[in-house]
Amino acid sequence: MKQTAWIGAALLLWASVPGVSLEAGSEETSTNKPSAEEIYRNARDFESSQEADLAFSKSIPLSVGDTAPDFRLTPYDTTLAGPEANLLSKIEAKPVVLIFGSATCGLTKRNAPEIRRIYEAYRDRADFAFVYMKDAHPSGKSVQIGEEQVRLDQPRTMDHRLKLIPHLLNRTQFTMPIYVDDMLGSGRKSYGSFHLAAYIIGVDGKLAFVRKYKYDTDDIESGLKGVLGNDGRMPGN
Repeated sequence: MKQTAWIGAALLLWASVPGVSLEAGSEETSTNKPSAEEIYRNARDFESSQEADLAFSKSIPLSVGDTAPDFRLTPYDTTLAGPEANLLSKIEAKPVVLIFGSATCGLTKRNAPEIRRIYEAYRDRADFAFVYMKDAHPSGKSVQIGEEQVRLDQPRTMDHRLKLIPHLLNRTQFTMPIYVDDMLGSGRKSYGSFHLAAYIIGVDGKLAFVRKYKYDTDDIESGLKGVLGNDGRMPGN
């Protein structure tokens, strides 16, 4: 019964994808329409273990020099991050530092002071995007956010995920643009990101730095310096 319920939830999520219709007798077709296996896999993804998430991350063959995958960026604050847009459309004259994390990721909180420093030091020469992805360690506990008690469960709706971002900001004091991965994890899956990940995309759209599992902030800064010293591209290109 539990699996059936999650498959039903996944069906509703996929029904909101443009070009996908679940109505009986619908004549609308699209190559985006998921198979039964994809529906089941996305439903189970909410409950997957850390070991399964790490195995998935390692299975994605993404390396320095590859073309950066594209996905839709949904901004938390359009005043700071601008309107919803595809990631690669933001690459113009500057490289992009792309960081994945969540409110319940302890390493995101631990690395926050250095990430803030790097952002302030390089924000005029590089664009930054923090993508709120699947939560690393949902506890089920409740936290006070404004006037509302919000449970630290694994979000299963965009509304719930958006409600957790103030908790992320309280823990990290980030001032960089914050974006939200969709509920199918399109960004996380495209990049093979584990619970903590960082990438640098050059102005040519190529990956110049890849850390899918965890990152060292010194490595990010060193990688960014190398890219900026090579006209915004991966050194050697």
